[in-house]
Amino acid sequence: MKKKSDRNKFNFMKSFYEAVETLPEKDKSKMYEAIIKYSFEDDYQPHFKGTLSTVWILIKPILDNSFKQFQNGSQRTSD
Repeated sequence: MKKKSDRNKFNFMKSFYEAVETLPEKDKSKMYEAIIKYSFEDDYQPHFKGTLSTVWILIKPILDNSFKQFQNGSQRTSD
């Protein structure tokens, strides 16, 4: 079974950017880092509270679906 650490890329959606940009400046880097680490590190699980948690709850299912596509060998490259 393929692991996240086997990936070379992941899809970063414009909606991720739009959501993260609504966060206070001090929180943006935390969320960008979480998105990247969650996409490439097998055991990474961020633990957020408040608004960061809300944004993460909306982004995580999309990242999970992208990883499932990768595991199934059906990850598409799209614009």
